[in-house]
Amino acid sequence: MHASLRALMDGLVGYAGLFPPAELGLEAAVREYGAHLQSDDQWMLGDFIVPASRLTELTAWREVMAGGDRSWRFVVLPRGGDLDALESSLREDFAAMDDFEQAMEGRAAVSGIEIRLPSSIAIESAATARWMDRLHSVVRERVLDVFVEPVRGTGWPEMLANTADVLSQVRTAIAGPNFGMKLRCGGVTADAFPSVDEVAEFIEVSRKFEVPFKATAGLHHPIRHHHAPLGVDMHGFVNVFAAALFASDGLLGDDLRALLAEPHASCFQWTDDRLSWKGHVIGTERIRELRAGQVANYGSCSFSEPCEDLRALGWL
Repeated sequence: MHASLRALMDGLVGYAGLFPPAELGLEAAVREYGAHLQSDDQWMLGDFIVPASRLTELTAWREVMAGGDRSWRFVVLPRGGDLDALESSLREDFAAMDDFEQAMEGRAAVSGIEIRLPSSIAIESAATARWMDRLHSVVRERVLDVFVEPVRGTGWPEMLANTADVLSQVRTAIAGPNFGMKLRCGGVTADAFPSVDEVAEFIEVSRKFEVPFKATAGLHHPIRHHHAPLGVDMHGFVNVFAAALFASDGLLGDDLRALLAEPHASCFQWTDDRLSWKGHVIGTERIRELRAGQVANYGSCSFSEPCEDLRALGWL
């Protein structure tokens, strides 16, 4: 495998086996994640993604988590809520996280949270700032990743700009949590998949405000392709993350959209020194740098599918 691909894929795939379309039971998901941690592909595996409401159930699997050379790390999805409900629900969910870590006795830790920003709030900059202030009031003394997901709806460009602007200000003002922005790239219905333009806008706004980017859902396969059962073009995780990498080095506009829409795996050229796409080049060291900061990872309900597809392409 070429070093540039390894730099991209290192810890890229968070495990979301509890969520659709896989929607495994808790025992099956825990055992599957544990098996992946022992596999040759474990270096590509990110954290286990779990709703805050399921943390108590996880404590039954302490002994499973005690095995192996790698500690278990969890990304937790709090309930969130509007301006009135957010702070109280967050405090309850963080109390559950603290209880979970204490019960696990060092076998597992919460590395971050991902939380939805309601579209009714994100559309207005002042409301976004108030909502973020309440989020910040709960997490400010913690060292963890906090990724905020604006929910797609009418006024998407304004929502993105408002969210990224406030996140940028929060990142500048405090030390402690690492704040970023999360994009949902699909789901179980066709309308859950954002267009190429919407994904490009998200990446461009993240770059403009220097806010870390991560993604979730709909990214089981590396290259953009048509999914006949849903009648929709699905984004490829290589397309999306290569776009985020190249955008950080100035690839924007039509070229960025063409990269996101690229259906041909052969157009991505990997060497130990660089990744190339149609004359555009990014070096391996730059990929590592961006993956450590600006370009995070994504959640997938399957870890096997991305690995199998990369092997089928002859890339692994």
